[in-house]
Amino acid sequence: MKKSKGFSRHALILALTLVLGAAVGAGYANSLDYSAKLAAGKFIDAYYETPAPPKKELFINSFLKYGKTLAIIWITVFIPLGFIPAAGAVFAKGASAGFTTAFLAAYFGAAGLGRAFSTYFLQNLFLIPAYFIAALHVFFRAFDRGVKKVSPATGIVYVTERGFSEYLTAAAAGIFLTAMAAFADVLLIR
Repeated sequence: MKKSKGFSRHALILALTLVLGAAVGAGYANSLDYSAKLAAGKFIDAYYETPAPPKKELFINSFLKYGKTLAIIWITVFIPLGFIPAAGAVFAKGASAGFTTAFLAAYFGAAGLGRAFSTYFLQNLFLIPAYFIAALHVFFRAFDRGVKKVSPATGIVYVTERGFSEYLTAAAAGIFLTAMAAFADVLLIR
């Protein structure tokens, strides 16, 4: 992908959206009243006590779950205002990570950070870039219809459409990262 001014601007917007989502999620986790924290704590305890499904089933379920979100982001490339739900998916991922980390830290204390790391950090290490890359391409499609080039012979500036291979490469990277996230789920069986 050729770096453009739009790349930096769109990447910054998405990074801020992710951070804002994490802050909102953490703020929401800290604002829960005692009964809500107790109910969520029971859910967390039940999660750790429930035996994990077989590895193959866990991989397939995780891949399909993460892949649905990735597919939804990619589908928004065909919608005129598709960058809004794409940014919303990045915000939601940030909010989910912020909420889970803050809640586990509040519920289990310092051990909660260890549980957060061992439970979902590794898959988010792959999912966040996958969603980010997909959303970034949706932003490109919405705002930067092509790459400006200058003809060396005439000096005329023209715009070329982003190639299909560029989108296909980004989609393949997203699928690979999603598969890695599902594999991380298998590695981190509780």
